[in-house]
Amino acid sequence: MKKTILLMTAIIFLCSSAASAQTVYYNTEGGRYYHADPHCDVIDEKYWNSMAEISEEQALQMGFKGACQRCFKEEPAIDIPLQPVGLPVESASRAYLRFGGSRQDVINDLALTGDGRLVMAGETASSDGTLANRTKTGSSGWVALVDLQGNTYWNFCSRHGSTDRMESPVVHDDGTITVLLNSHGNEYGQMELIRLDMGGKVVSRKALVKIPRKDGGCAPEWSGVFSGGYVVATYDQSTRIEFEPIYRYSGRPVYQPVYHWFDFNGNLLFQTQALWQHGVMHVSRNHVIEAIDQTYWLCALDEKGNHTKLAKLYDGLRATQDYRDLISLDDGGVAACCYQLSNGEEDTFIRRWDAQGNSVFDVGFKGFRGDHLQMVGDKLVVSGATGSTEELLVLDGSGRLVGRQNTGMVSQMGRALLTLDDERVLTAELAGGEGDGFGYANWDAQISIIDIE
Repeated sequence: MKKTILLMTAIIFLCSSAASAQTVYYNTEGGRYYHADPHCDVIDEKYWNSMAEISEEQALQMGFKGACQRCFKEEPAIDIPLQPVGLPVESASRAYLRFGGSRQDVINDLALTGDGRLVMAGETASSDGTLANRTKTGSSGWVALVDLQGNTYWNFCSRHGSTDRMESPVVHDDGTITVLLNSHGNEYGQMELIRLDMGGKVVSRKALVKIPRKDGGCAPEWSGVFSGGYVVATYDQSTRIEFEPIYRYSGRPVYQPVYHWFDFNGNLLFQTQALWQHGVMHVSRNHVIEAIDQTYWLCALDEKGNHTKLAKLYDGLRATQDYRDLISLDDGGVAACCYQLSNGEEDTFIRRWDAQGNSVFDVGFKGFRGDHLQMVGDKLVVSGATGSTEELLVLDGSGRLVGRQNTGMVSQMGRALLTLDDERVLTAELAGGEGDGFGYANWDAQISIIDIE
C-alpha cells in the first residue's frame, strides 16, 4: 500500500512537472537541437509535419545538444503592428504580351532602354515562336530585346547547357547592355559578364567567378546590381562552417556566402563575407542590406561599393525576417519589403527611410506575402500574394494603403516588377503551359502592363 501511494505520488509529481515545463518541438527526421517554434525558419517547410511536441526536460533527457539559438531568442522579429489588407480588391487594368515558344520560357529580370524598349533576361528551351531563329535545342540562358507592341528585335542565348540562366540586365549610357550568365556545370559553376550592343552582337565576355566542383564548390547562387557594378555571391569548401543551430535538417553542411564586388567592366573591387548561410544580401542602386559586426545593417553605397551605416535592422542570428526587395529612391531614401513567417502565417512589412536612415514609415500587412517594390509617381507599389492570387498593393507617401489590385495571376507566378512610367508598371510572369508551378514545364514568358490607379 505504501509503495502504491509513493508510486502514485511520483506519477502525479512527474505529470505536474511535465505540465509546468516549457513545451518544445523536435524534428523526428533528425537534428541535434530542439525548437520553441514548430515552424522555426531553420527547418525546411517540408519537415514541419515531422515536428513532435515534448517538454524541454524530456528533450534534454533524449540527448539533444541544446535549444535552437534562433527561435529561442526573446527579441521580437519586428515590433510593427500588423493590419489586415482591408481595401476591397479590384481587378487590375492590364494588357499582356507573351514571348517564347512551345517549351519552357522564363523571364526573371527586366530593364528599359532609353527609347522605351525592354530587355528581358532569363532562360528558354524553345526554338519556335518568338525564338524561331534559334538554331540549338535544349535549355539555355536567354536575353531578348522587345518592344511593348510584342515585337522581338533579337534573342541571344548562351552556348552552355541546361542549367544556364541570364540575369541582372543593365542598359548603359553608351547604348550597350550588360547581363550576367549564371552556369551550373558538372565540373564547375561560373558567373560570366556579357556585354552586347543594341543589335544583340557580343562586344565582350568575361568570367567573373569560376568554382570547380571537385573542391566542394557551388555554382554562383545570387547576383545584384548597384550603381557601380555587380555583386555575385558564391559558396565553396573554404567557407564551410560547423554551426549546427542553422542546419536546415540533420547532416546538411552550412556555408557562408562570399560576395564579390565588380565594376561594370568585370574588374574586382573587393570581397565581403556574409555572417551566416541565410544572410542573403539585398542590393539596390545606392543601398545594401548586409551583415557588419554580427548585426544586419541598412547601408548607403557609393559607386566604389563603399558602405556607410544608416540603420540597424536586426541581430545576425535572427532569421524570422526575410528582406525580399530593396529599392533606392530618387530623393536619396530607400524602401524595403520584408517577409515574415510566424506559426505558418505569412506577413509582410514595408519599411521606408530617408537619405540619413531615419524612418519615414513602417507598415505591416497580415496574410500578405510581399515580393517586389517599385515607385510609380509618388506611390510605392508592392507586388505579392494574398492567399493563392497575385496582387499589387499601392501605398502613399505616408505608408497608407490607397489601392489594391488583383493581377489575375496564380500565386508564385510573378517574377519581376519594373516601373514603366508615372502611371504604369511592368511585371514578368509565367503563364499558360502545364506543370505544378515549380518545374515550369511549357510555361510562356509573359509581360503584363498594369495601370496603377
